[in-house]
Amino acid sequence: MPLTKAHIRNFRRLKDVTIALNDSETIFIGPNNSGKTSVTTVFRKFLGQKQNFTIHDFSIELLNDFDRWGSIQQTSDETLGALPEISLDLWFSIDAKNYEYAKIAPLITSLSENVTSLGFRCIYRAKDLKDLRECFDKRTNISNSKPIETLTVFLSREKELENHFNIAYEALHDENGTIHVETLTKKAGQELSKTLVRIDFVDAQRNLQDFENYRGDKLSTVFASYYKSNVEKAGASEDAINIVEAHNKKLTDHYNDKFSGLMGALKNLGFPATNERRLSVVSKLSSDDALKGTTDIEYADDKSKYSLPEAYNGLGAKNLILIAIQLIDYLKQWESTEGIRPLTHIIFIEEPEVHLHAQAQQTFVKNMGEALKRMAKEDNMIPQLIVTTHSSHIANSVEFGRIRYFQKNELSRYGDSPATSTSTTQIKNLGQFQVSRVEDTIQDISSEEAIRFLRRYMTLTYCDLLFADAAIFVEGSSERLIVPAMIKRTCPDLNSLYFSMLEVGGAYAHIFDQLMSFLEIPYLIITDLDSVDAGTKKVCCAMKKGAVTSNSTLKYFFQSTATVEGLTKLTTDMKILNSGNCYVSFQKPIVKTIGNEKVTLLARTFEEDMIYTNIEKCGKGGFLKCVVLPQNTGDIECTTEEIFKKISGLTRKKTEFALDAMADPEWRCPSYIEEGLNWLQNRLSSNLELGGTENA
Repeated sequence: MPLTKAHIRNFRRLKDVTIALNDSETIFIGPNNSGKTSVTTVFRKFLGQKQNFTIHDFSIELLNDFDRWGSIQQTSDETLGALPEISLDLWFSIDAKNYEYAKIAPLITSLSENVTSLGFRCIYRAKDLKDLRECFDKRTNISNSKPIETLTVFLSREKELENHFNIAYEALHDENGTIHVETLTKKAGQELSKTLVRIDFVDAQRNLQDFENYRGDKLSTVFASYYKSNVEKAGASEDAINIVEAHNKKLTDHYNDKFSGLMGALKNLGFPATNERRLSVVSKLSSDDALKGTTDIEYADDKSKYSLPEAYNGLGAKNLILIAIQLIDYLKQWESTEGIRPLTHIIFIEEPEVHLHAQAQQTFVKNMGEALKRMAKEDNMIPQLIVTTHSSHIANSVEFGRIRYFQKNELSRYGDSPATSTSTTQIKNLGQFQVSRVEDTIQDISSEEAIRFLRRYMTLTYCDLLFADAAIFVEGSSERLIVPAMIKRTCPDLNSLYFSMLEVGGAYAHIFDQLMSFLEIPYLIITDLDSVDAGTKKVCCAMKKGAVTSNSTLKYFFQSTATVEGLTKLTTDMKILNSGNCYVSFQKPIVKTIGNEKVTLLARTFEEDMIYTNIEKCGKGGFLKCVVLPQNTGDIECTTEEIFKKISGLTRKKTEFALDAMADPEWRCPSYIEEGLNWLQNRLSSNLELGGTENA
């Protein structure tokens, strides 16, 4: 009975979010402090180790609601207002022919034969508002309706929140979009939670150390725990002692026999690889300390017949083995549950990429899934995995449909709240992302082709787009090389943010538009005018009368403006698109003095604009030493055409041009790029002021 959806309200950044979950693996991706760990924590507090809530687990803007409630002098029981609640709704998919009726009977609130999903709600709420009011009033000594401390301070004191709040439970049923709710007793809710779902966690902080004598994280400890939980049965303790007393080697054989299945699963993960030493569990027991976990992991070399201690293996291999053993351990514990086994098994894995090289990260999700399938008794016993990660390699290794993107955004509040906005999280299901047909006069790309291109591009380039605060799309290799240096010179504040730079060219940048709109990530497109003759469609000077653009991105965004002249007349505001989340930057006219004349110049490409911007250096030194301009301007149009031909005839490769420019300490940034970078810096300044790290 898979968990298909979770709905979280009022927990830290998660003001009101719904997360669709896959039957197999679901991947949580997003920038730091976007709320991924908050999802893990709310599951842990409601259904895992039952950690206590704190007042700061409530979404931060709700603390004002607590203090307002505490500051109002109550005159009767009827005037007691409600306090905020934290809730977690779990929705399960059921098969009417196969589900175990007795286990889910408390959730069935309707006799309809068409029930396909049932819900279970956990709510953290005040137990007795009247009692809380009395205790708070005694503590705070209200006079003139002003307490000497706020309710949030009162509830942050040790045990106060625990004394006045508890977890309540409700059964849910969705009937044609209408949610029916039935209150459960505390005992019934607790029993039902254990019946419905088992939640396990492979935490991010696995405390792996590389110290030779460090024993706190030894793999042998994990193997011993696995043995105790899943292998050791009644009588095995006595057997083990007898084996130790008879001969230590026999116990070593015993362990290797018991771990053979697990070792086989690890081998399928690619460890040990060809020509690497195999794992061997070696007994170090004596008759006095048998069963105390005194076993060591050694790496046996079959060729030399020698073994090396555990500390001689790398942290990446330790991390991979540790995760695999924990997953299989949880699976076996779930399978062997005494009494009623939970219908659903969820395992959270936090940041598995720690210490793993790129190739291991790329195959992690696939290999862990196969290890669980190998060890599971039945195909329908595979746990659902929820993986939180910052690894672009892991992100690129799974289908879009398995990714849930955590987006940081601002939620506006009005009224008597002291803050006008607060940081919250919105969760995007990339499985729901669809691309409509992309059309322009050059190409007509179907929705299937467009989404296939996006997936292929992001996979091949290991794109870190899903972890960025903003994105910059550039035309080619020259811009990719030099734009970071331009940021340092013109908008250094951008370097304090995490932005992703993608080289996509003018023919493809617009295909990303729909993905960026879906993700709601601010993005800057730096592209070229790419002027061509309106009749022949051949490359021409951008100053030529009647010239049009061949750039697919510009035609996509500015469909009514195909001419170069029309594009150059667009104002800054006209280049801001997609509700203020996008800015399209391209060459614009600049005025320079050549000889004794002021000349208006307009470039068609980045390299050309770099030369125009730094035209004073032409023929004199630096990266423009080889560019010699005409001394007599004469007719301006003829002069610009002559300059265009000279520049177009340069033989240097674009990357060489960019590197030469960067080596010149006196180069200046083209105005159109500086304009775009300034927009992006200003667009993100509100995020910088807000902070964005609130109770993540």
